[in-house]
Amino acid sequence: MKVHRCLMGIIICMALSTANAAPSPIALLQSISNQLMIQLEKKQTEIHHNPTVLNQIIHRVLIPHVNQTRMAQYVVGRQYWQRSTDVERSLFIQYFTDVLIRTYAHALKVYSSQKIKFYQRGHSHQRIVNVYASITPTQGPIFEVVYQMLYERGAWRIIDFSVDGVSLVHSYREQFAETLSQGGLKALVKVLKKSNLT
Repeated sequence: MKVHRCLMGIIICMALSTANAAPSPIALLQSISNQLMIQLEKKQTEIHHNPTVLNQIIHRVLIPHVNQTRMAQYVVGRQYWQRSTDVERSLFIQYFTDVLIRTYAHALKVYSSQKIKFYQRGHSHQRIVNVYASITPTQGPIFEVVYQMLYERGAWRIIDFSVDGVSLVHSYREQFAETLSQGGLKALVKVLKKSNLT
């Protein structure tokens, strides 16, 4: 599945990176990876007995560095976002974040040791930048993860991930397209609420 492959690449980058000191966006990703590894090692026993502990770690360490509103807008698309109410938007952001956390946690349980190199191409003095990660798995070909990051209100935040050219945002947009076309954001919120309860 596109979404799971994309999340797997993201997790490998954040949890296993050994990048050196670098410009701000790269330094942020390194900081996230370090915090994740510390918490995973510290809470290993608790996670084994209670998987929701892993969700809590992801919510605390990763999510503050994701621009949830921007990502939600991109996933839904301008047409449906503008036609929705403030309540529907708020609920979608909440439930979509829960979906991201659960998918991320599922992939995080099965990652293995990889070689990774973070880098940027061209100028970094822009409001939106791409941070690249070249990943060499223990088996199989090298693949690339791209983090799209937005500088806003004095901080860098993630607004999309891509693995081998497959965007996480676009993957979810395709996944949600039918529900949106049938009932708009209100219908999608109901679907996500139900899936989060199961």
